[in-house]
Amino acid sequence: MLGRSRRLFTHAAGFSKRRVYIQQDEIASKLSVGFENARSVCTSRKLHQSATSSSTTSYNLVAFADGACRGNPGPGSCGALIIDSDTQRVVISRYRYLGDQETNNTTEYQGLLLALELAEELELKTLKICMDSELVIKQMRGEYRVKAAHLRALHATCRSRCQDFERIEFTHVPRNENADADRLANLALDIQAELDKDKQTKA
Repeated sequence: MLGRSRRLFTHAAGFSKRRVYIQQDEIASKLSVGFENARSVCTSRKLHQSATSSSTTSYNLVAFADGACRGNPGPGSCGALIIDSDTQRVVISRYRYLGDQETNNTTEYQGLLLALELAEELELKTLKICMDSELVIKQMRGEYRVKAAHLRALHATCRSRCQDFERIEFTHVPRNENADADRLANLALDIQAELDKDKQTKA
């Protein structure tokens, strides 16, 4: 399983025409409850430069997060990465498979939680988070009410985790500026699909 996951990660990271250098740090034995860390050269450098320079406040590190869901509900996952706004290099990135009964919006919130998790591991006190989910961004800003009952607990958890930061900013970006987080999220789904296929073959 580990070898297959490594191959899939390298293949997916190579979708960009830019050369990408990947160093795998770790992968859990069970993807459904685990994660993978990786450091790489940013695959969308110009797009990230746009997102990281749009704020009036200077942030050394900027997070990107996204969710992916194949069916609504259906198999879902999330991905997040933190980049250095000066060098545009990825400091840390991770993807996670969430389960087979997720919705588009639950995966987006889980992506936000994953970004906060990475920021906490780096012991950051200030953070800018970029996502292409207008719903999540505006709910976190307090501009939209959280009407869906199944999102309230996730929203409350995110709000609570944000209290650990001295300053945090939520920025909505176009989907094409969030391509790396999207790629990570879909990678988790691809790997899980391969694992499920292997189980069916062995059965």
